[in-house]
Amino acid sequence: MKHREDHRQRGPLVICEASGKVRHASVYWAGLAARETHRTMNRNGVLAEDTYVYRCTSCRGYHLTRAATWAGEPQQLLLAAAPVQLQLWAMEHIPGPEIDAQGREDDAQ
Repeated sequence: MKHREDHRQRGPLVICEASGKVRHASVYWAGLAARETHRTMNRNGVLAEDTYVYRCTSCRGYHLTRAATWAGEPQQLLLAAAPVQLQLWAMEHIPGPEIDAQGREDDAQ
């Protein structure tokens, strides 16, 4: 049986003092953040790249990175980017949320 964590709550956004990156409590939460980041990038017309995760020795949390290696050590591939042609198609055919004047997403589409 696969180990399951309690994934019901993400918790507050915490920034690592050493790296300045968002501290994720687990690889699971880092993976959700990576998927959300890839979707947001495509929605904004930016191609997403492969995303890796590593355990921070300072805060003991997990951080996202685009670097496949750090100090000669390989990082764990967390989310492979979709092929460029698929991302371009998605940017053209899948509409993003409407944004109101205050910069909030409008759910009524």
